[in-house]
Amino acid sequence: MTYDARGRSVGELLNDDVCLSVPRYQRGYVWEEKHWKDLLRDITTSYKNGIYKHFLGTFVFEDIIEDGSTSIYSTNIIDGQQRITSLQILICSLIYVFKKHILESPELSAELFEEISRRIEILQKYLYFRDIKTTRNKMKLDNGVDSFNKLLDLSLTLCGKRSEVNIADYDELPNDIVSSAFWFMSKYIEDSVVDKSNFVKSIVDFLSAMLSMNVIVVRSSDQNEVINLFEVLNARGLYLKQIELLKNFIFRNLAPSKLRDEVKIEWLKLYNALYENNIDPDQFLLHFMRSYYDFKTLKQDEIYEKLKEFEFKTNYENVNTLFQWLKKCYKHYIIIATNKGSNVIEKRIYDYFIVKKNIQIRSLLLSLRIKHQEQLMNDDQYTEMLILIRNFFVGFNLLTNSSNQLEKHLYEASSNIFRAKNFAEVRMNIYSFLSKVSQFYPSVDDIERSILNIRYSNKSRKGNTRKDLVVYFLEHLYEAKKIEKDIEIPYKKLSIEHVIPDNGQDPLTWKLGNILLMTEGFNRKLKNKTYAEKKSFISRSEINFNRLFTEEYESFDLGNVSTRTKLLMSEIKSYFSFSPDDIILIEKMESKYEKIHKTICEDIEDNKKLRDKLNELGVTDFMKYVEKNLAIDDDIKQIIKKASQ
Repeated sequence: MTYDARGRSVGELLNDDVCLSVPRYQRGYVWEEKHWKDLLRDITTSYKNGIYKHFLGTFVFEDIIEDGSTSIYSTNIIDGQQRITSLQILICSLIYVFKKHILESPELSAELFEEISRRIEILQKYLYFRDIKTTRNKMKLDNGVDSFNKLLDLSLTLCGKRSEVNIADYDELPNDIVSSAFWFMSKYIEDSVVDKSNFVKSIVDFLSAMLSMNVIVVRSSDQNEVINLFEVLNARGLYLKQIELLKNFIFRNLAPSKLRDEVKIEWLKLYNALYENNIDPDQFLLHFMRSYYDFKTLKQDEIYEKLKEFEFKTNYENVNTLFQWLKKCYKHYIIIATNKGSNVIEKRIYDYFIVKKNIQIRSLLLSLRIKHQEQLMNDDQYTEMLILIRNFFVGFNLLTNSSNQLEKHLYEASSNIFRAKNFAEVRMNIYSFLSKVSQFYPSVDDIERSILNIRYSNKSRKGNTRKDLVVYFLEHLYEAKKIEKDIEIPYKKLSIEHVIPDNGQDPLTWKLGNILLMTEGFNRKLKNKTYAEKKSFISRSEINFNRLFTEEYESFDLGNVSTRTKLLMSEIKSYFSFSPDDIILIEKMESKYEKIHKTICEDIEDNKKLRDKLNELGVTDFMKYVEKNLAIDDDIKQIIKKASQ
């Protein structure tokens, strides 16, 4: 082994006259408030308890050696840039607090000003050093972040005279994560560290605790070796997310190396897009991997280990291909997770899974969306597959089943569909999945009972159904009775109106039969009026479903609630219908795809038109096409029919 590992203090680490660089491929500064808090509290606790030996962890550095020399040209931070950047920002905060104290203390003595100025100079030495080769000042941390460099510039200004002290320029710092960290740390120091009765000593004690923290520094000039160390230290997810470990894997094996700058830019887009849409990158990675790879089981905290195991066995897959798929799939994943579908039906399907928080389904939805984008299926076929899946889950979820029961089958279908070469294979795998999980689908009686038990109250917690789910079910019935003059309203903009006012006491008034959907404006007008008082307002509703309601009910009482609840139950059951028996029969037919395909290729002289039609339609619809097509010879029909039996 050619690496050197030794224990050091933070002060010794920051005293080194060497520039620590963050490689291009590493993520940017991503620490958040919880991380800053932990660091500051650890330092505060150690010095207040008289313990100056807090352990900050392991740092891995790659030393770049000049050609033909033994001297270090520069040092790359392989592991530890978040902590080092935070320490540098903290030093800038200490300098700022010193400056602020000078400006806000008009009675400050010359001796105390001299001491504070000297302390600022000491702190500045942890931020830069004098490069003996160029005789120029050089930053001790080069992370390529403009706002960080701006903060350093402000922190390194001279403070030899009171007239040179300025903090106004700090207000011009960009509004980003580095500035957020700086202002958070500065406020913490002022609120939790500074002792006004002994200002300098309180900060010096805090600084001493910070500089006395222990670290282990591992260095090597062998790139492969330091990256391997990085993996060993982080593969169990102690410091980094799984997606960061994957990024390291991709950059390590990327060829040609000139692609790294391009990939770095694209990776940053991926990372930022997921965070901007409140999506955990590891969650995306988990569902991507469950589609992209044929893993029988895969948990979020074992993604990287599974990937390594698979790739090493196959002597490394082309990582360029892997990254291209990542780049393509994250955009589709965001659409699925945030309901930004390209058409109304797709959005409604995504809505349901978002409302029910069915996260596991995303791997299957991702594979389907990819195949639709690849034009392996047309819009109608794609819609058919989505509705089938949604309708199964509506029934499945009505009995509050756990989707963990479906996990194995769900991920198998996801990976098979991801690899499908035509619609026939997509359809075959969808029906195979639904056939396997039909055992978990409730009986008709259970479904009817569950829908009848749906209820909502905004005044009692005993109203046990989520508002957005009630709206989801009813909105589809509203859509079925929509006419041209109805206004277009996203269903999430509709409010629940109880026809007989909800007093929080009578559960019968919480049932579906007593609920209408209203725009916010109408809802506010109705308030707690009786139906007789509401009727004229509802009859002028912007929504046809509500106008029809007033035509049907001259008056409305609790007896009407029960009757109407049964009617709505029947309509909901019909709209979201799913027949396990029909699915199993179709799945048996679809499973004969290979046999029919082989027959066409071998016994019907490889009829390309028939092959293409089979791939386009799937077995069930292909057999209907063959039967009704008068242009197909009867002998050929018999051969195909025999193959399907």
